[in-house]
Amino acid sequence: MQLVTHSTKKILQLCIILAICGCNLYVNPLQAQNDSLSKEAKKDKTELEKVEKLLSFKNLFHRSDSSKLAKRYIRWHKKLTRDNPDYRFTIKKDDLKDSIGWKPDNSNALTKEIFGWYPYWDKNLYKSLNYSLLSTVAYFSYEVNPKTGDTLTTNGWLTEPSVDVITNKDKRVLLTITNFGYKENRQFLKNPSAGNLLIQRAIELIKAKGANGVCIDFEGIPKSQKKNFNSFIAQFGQELREANKDFKLYLTIPALDYNEYLDFETLTPVVDQFIIMGYDYYGKTSKVAGPVAPLHSGTLWSPINLNTSVALYLKKGVPSDQLILALPFYGQVWNTKTGDRKAKVDKYVGARTYDYIRHEMSKVPIIKARYDSISQSNYYSYILKESGSNKRQFRQIWFDSDSTMAAKMRLVNTKQLNGLGIWALGYNKKYDNYWKVIEDVFVAKPADSLQPVVIQYPDSVVVIFKDASASIGSATQGIPGAPNSSNNAEVITEKPTAFEKFWKKVTNLNEVLDGLNDFKKFLVLALLFVVFFGGAGFIIALFKPETRIFLFSSSALTLYYVAFVLLFVLAVFLNWNTPVFNQSIVLIIGFIVGAVSLYFINKIVQKKYSNLP
Repeated sequence: MQLVTHSTKKILQLCIILAICGCNLYVNPLQAQNDSLSKEAKKDKTELEKVEKLLSFKNLFHRSDSSKLAKRYIRWHKKLTRDNPDYRFTIKKDDLKDSIGWKPDNSNALTKEIFGWYPYWDKNLYKSLNYSLLSTVAYFSYEVNPKTGDTLTTNGWLTEPSVDVITNKDKRVLLTITNFGYKENRQFLKNPSAGNLLIQRAIELIKAKGANGVCIDFEGIPKSQKKNFNSFIAQFGQELREANKDFKLYLTIPALDYNEYLDFETLTPVVDQFIIMGYDYYGKTSKVAGPVAPLHSGTLWSPINLNTSVALYLKKGVPSDQLILALPFYGQVWNTKTGDRKAKVDKYVGARTYDYIRHEMSKVPIIKARYDSISQSNYYSYILKESGSNKRQFRQIWFDSDSTMAAKMRLVNTKQLNGLGIWALGYNKKYDNYWKVIEDVFVAKPADSLQPVVIQYPDSVVVIFKDASASIGSATQGIPGAPNSSNNAEVITEKPTAFEKFWKKVTNLNEVLDGLNDFKKFLVLALLFVVFFGGAGFIIALFKPETRIFLFSSSALTLYYVAFVLLFVLAVFLNWNTPVFNQSIVLIIGFIVGAVSLYFINKIVQKKYSNLP
């Protein structure tokens, strides 16, 4: 009887310990829900703080590996615009092939503005454009003579039939005006008469074609020309509206305003839309191969990504409904030293259109597309063997498939931006995947026509609602080894079990290590517990017989150790495998497991003592 009473006391003591431990894990259901909903916001905030810290002078000498990548990215953009004004045209024009594009259901309205640059070199593109999924087309481009402000070339603006055809489709048509390079922009902006002549010529040209305005794309603005640049844009906007109150002024802005030349107090009243160039985060001068347009960075990539680019401009006071996020319809190619993710670069090969990448890689179906869940990007990694030689070369191609492009397009909705930009129309010509994604993300469907659609992406299952009569692109249609999707509501892809999720994380060490970053405080405390309690106790036990007796001869203390370890493992397992798990359940399960375990262990102990002579 005394043994039972003693055991009961031990059970009560253990329950108190479990309650204390459980309280540290417990969060009420509403708080747990809020935590899960704000997870993305916290990630965005963390990445934004990293970028701001990198740009802060006081932290100039406290750079991490990520900051070095960010600095390389900044230097790369400067080098491109300063040394090679034509870097945008590295896309191979000969790889663009004529074909009739996918014809979507055009009876439904776009929920966002869809803006696309029309490259002058693709003269027959207008015959196959999906006009029902376009709002604004910017003809690329009028090239400025920086000395005078007059025209170097309009690249067929007045003579090509494409402008007239697009105008007749009732789409907004803009003339893109370009000036690239530090030297060229400094020369132009220091000359007010050059600015006056450019404005005059631009208004004449858009009136001549019945267009709707201009898109100004000046890249490589020296910080010393900040005042001149902002004054020029303000003057352009004013004179444009004096010529026609309905004329529009769009302005491209870099992914990161590294020269801090943009004065939004001056620009916001006169600019209709700011277009964030959300691409070339990794490219020609990158030291490692990486995503062209990363959605997130984690600890693997430079902290500058699509989320931080948008967040920085919103923080500077740009209204979200005046921002368009432009995404790349192309990929980047490198020769690398290894086949690993984030492999060091041997040589930059160049940019290639999505059309080119899909066409060429379809010839070698044995090569599978890989998926980087951090940046939400796809890449190929393979070995080339030079003809007539035994030399082998690693090569990587980074690009976006349907699912990764969809994730980035949804950022437009998440951040409540005005719309999506495309660089450039025609780069996906033979393949309709991106247009299907645009329809899925940005076309409003009548409520009575919606049907559930299950899409299995590489690391998740997404249910959306779509018109039953419309088609939907596979998550990575046409890419070897990629998952499939279905628009049949009866075909449901079962969600992975907790064990499957756990095993997937174990088999992908890189993603596990990146994911552990979110639990670093918890892991540090656990490590301290193991080191100071377990380590110290073990060492002392080696030299102090009385310590060994005290720690391990007591069955009650042994039960405490076992129960605590069980609860600790259970809590880690539940939080790891079920991120949105209602954490109050962890407390309940902790009590149940601890109490049941102690009950049966105590039964065994009682039986052992009852059999003693």
